[in-house]
Amino acid sequence: MNRFFCFIHGLLVLSLFLTAINLQSAELETETYLSIVDRLYQQGECSAALLMHRNFISPYDIEKCTPKTQALYHFLQGKCFMGLYEFEQAEVCFAKSLNIERHNIEVLMWASRCKMGLNNYAASIAILDIALDISKLHPCLLSKRALVYARLEKFPLAHADIVAAEKSVDISMAEKLVHRREVELNKAYVFMEEGKWHEAETIFVSLMQMFEKEKNGFKDVWGEDRSVEIYAGLARINLDHSFKYDSALEYINKAIHIAPKNGLLYLGRARIYSKLNKIDKAITDLDRAAELASGLKKVVKDRKTAIQRQPAPIFRFDGFPL
Repeated sequence: MNRFFCFIHGLLVLSLFLTAINLQSAELETETYLSIVDRLYQQGECSAALLMHRNFISPYDIEKCTPKTQALYHFLQGKCFMGLYEFEQAEVCFAKSLNIERHNIEVLMWASRCKMGLNNYAASIAILDIALDISKLHPCLLSKRALVYARLEKFPLAHADIVAAEKSVDISMAEKLVHRREVELNKAYVFMEEGKWHEAETIFVSLMQMFEKEKNGFKDVWGEDRSVEIYAGLARINLDHSFKYDSALEYINKAIHIAPKNGLLYLGRARIYSKLNKIDKAITDLDRAAELASGLKKVVKDRKTAIQRQPAPIFRFDGFPL
């Protein structure tokens, strides 16, 4: 009898050992695939990243992973959908990630950006408020909330957040320069929303000179390259304020050189081409925008219909189409 119980005990131990090995194997394999997905996203290959996400990482394997890996799985999927401007699908992914890791500042930041893409500014602010409760006086969070307030035309609140963000950068020890650049970029966007074009242009030019001098990219605290937004911001100022269409084209071309897979940039260049009466090139860029970003297809369809009979809608770039 004792031998029988010893045998059963041995089988249970072996089973637990094999299960642990299986779980560890699934975890490592999933982490490997997720690193590839993230690399594809960083290269602007969001469609390819989602394809790998769907075809090579099974829900069964994800369920066997740690909560941290599960949260990362949904987060990366949401970022890829954001790259395609598929905001509704991104929203679902970020919600799933936050259900697992409620206090992840980076995911909260992206969830807030997603709400902005859906023009749900109240929800965007609510998410940033949660993030700021976790990380008080975080300069990037404060300056991003300032931009959302500016979208709502609550400019006193926007400027109060910018001032608070600037002060928090002064007392921040780690990644001080990164924080300062992020705050300056969002400050420029606030000025643009307020119609203070000269102030915005001054900031963009300063950031551009800094970027071109260093030649090492302009990444925010989460590693996202924001340098493209400097040139896109200058393109919009030259387009909508200075009416210097050739200069606008020069700047948007520089932005596209940095991020050739960003569909929104082609949407912006199409408008510039339409102002220059280069309608064929405008249509080509609209087609390219739809090809690169499935979430822009409806916007592209509407603009192709309108481009020859009325002025195109305003183009502004902070990561989202209008």
